[in-house]
Amino acid sequence: MTGVQTCALPILIALLSARVALYPHQAFVAGTVLDDRRRRYILGDEVGLGKTIEAGVIIHDLLLANPKARILIICPGSLTQQWLCEIYSKFGGQVFTLPELHPDGSTNWHSSPRIIVSMSHVLDSTVSPLAEFKWDLVVVDECHHLLNVPSLYDFIKCLALKVPSLLLLSAIPAQRRGREFLRLLSLLEPDRFDADRAESVHQF
Repeated sequence: MTGVQTCALPILIALLSARVALYPHQAFVAGTVLDDRRRRYILGDEVGLGKTIEAGVIIHDLLLANPKARILIICPGSLTQQWLCEIYSKFGGQVFTLPELHPDGSTNWHSSPRIIVSMSHVLDSTVSPLAEFKWDLVVVDECHHLLNVPSLYDFIKCLALKVPSLLLLSAIPAQRRGREFLRLLSLLEPDRFDADRAESVHQF
């Protein structure tokens, strides 16, 4: 049995109720994450190769297992509505709350278990402190933006210490950008990777 076939088995149930056809590399990535109970990964495919779909399968699988799961998706403002539409149309009509659609501040954060929020919204001091909620999964799209905004990086670092599952999505190449890649790895596994010690990435 090939690696793709082996890793595709855990996502079969999720796919049966999803309106999406996976390419082999997407099935392999999603299957690898779903096979791991912790589910803390960087999805690093190149632009256009379907990182959103891979993350969508993982989100869908979690909601099938636990419909009350709390999920937070953080992404650039230009991608919030794309995420909202793709999750709803391709993964079982799952409804997420998009606070930017409620500029009057009417979002009830406590009764909204699934939220898509922009990075700029996270940095807005008037936003309810999302770090106080107990999330089951946090997804950060275009996560390389964290590296240029210390306050945003620190916010995700705070969340990362609390959540059981964390997905970081980015097309940032690991080669020749080791320091940046190490800072992202330290969000996933702070006990293994030290963002201030480049040699820590070579110890495993």
